[in-house]
Amino acid sequence: RTGNTVGKSYLHKSENGQCAFAGYLIRFKLNNELYNPVLLFHYLHSPFFWSWVNTTIRTGAQPNINSQEYQSLKISKPPLPEQNKIASILSTIDEKIEVIETRISEIEELKKGLMQQLLTKGIGHTKFKNSTLGEIPESWEVVKLESVSEFSNGKGHEQSIDENGKYIVVNSKFISTDGNVKKYSNENLCPLFNGDIVIVMSDIPNGKAIAKCFLVDEDSRYTLNQRIGAIKATTVNNLFLYYILNRNSYYLAFDNGASQTNLRKEEVLHCPVPVPPLEEQNKIASIFYAVDEKLKVLQAKKETYAELKKGLMQQLLTGKIRVKTN
Repeated sequence: RTGNTVGKSYLHKSENGQCAFAGYLIRFKLNNELYNPVLLFHYLHSPFFWSWVNTTIRTGAQPNINSQEYQSLKISKPPLPEQNKIASILSTIDEKIEVIETRISEIEELKKGLMQQLLTKGIGHTKFKNSTLGEIPESWEVVKLESVSEFSNGKGHEQSIDENGKYIVVNSKFISTDGNVKKYSNENLCPLFNGDIVIVMSDIPNGKAIAKCFLVDEDSRYTLNQRIGAIKATTVNNLFLYYILNRNSYYLAFDNGASQTNLRKEEVLHCPVPVPPLEEQNKIASIFYAVDEKLKVLQAKKETYAELKKGLMQQLLTGKIRVKTN
């Protein structure tokens, strides 16, 4: 009920009912003969509830909503059989989403394992050698990024931001959100091209954006902002290089956890890169690409169910659509 988690809720399902509550939490125990607790839980995740939170919360050093204010919250109360039916419908969607989330987690773990294996041991090798990156296959080389790519810096777009602009401004927020948060410009001050790799060069201490990469997928669509680097592969597979560079441990080591990390061009270009034969690069890149495509499909399915639930909440929790209970 206080701090950054104000308004967030949890449905306790333990059979014996035992649970310890911290002092900053509020517990609601419902009369199950009057109101379905699962339905209330869904209501507390609805747009109606969060709209109420945003208008009720007291801001300051510690944002909060007190118990009296929660008790004054007005909620819809259909007949109990209808409550049960609505709760069942919404819970079924939640179960679908949970299954998808589990699958996403499994594939992410699979990808992590594949990256650990394929980017160090390759495919089908039996002979290895020591290198600056540790043990690698005998047929691989280790080179600096500058020898297999071309680099360019972005430019400031602060004076050309336009929400109706034609070009997407590739900045830190865009890259760190995988392209979900966008700003636009009508000026393409620093054009990007299909296959370019862009990399975040500046971030806060312990930030999650430094060295995060994005692979440009279209010509004449993106313009590069300052403090973002553009890397064009010259002698290696660009998709393979993208997977090598994205959040590479070499770059993460520049983050001291105390001050802002600002990678210089020279530091970006000195990153050690393992270079398998081109055919093997292509195979490795295609494996990772297939995994990423599967993740995209699952993420889109998850978002579809989330939108479905949001729409059903709008209809069912307001009584705009009534459900049959027989």
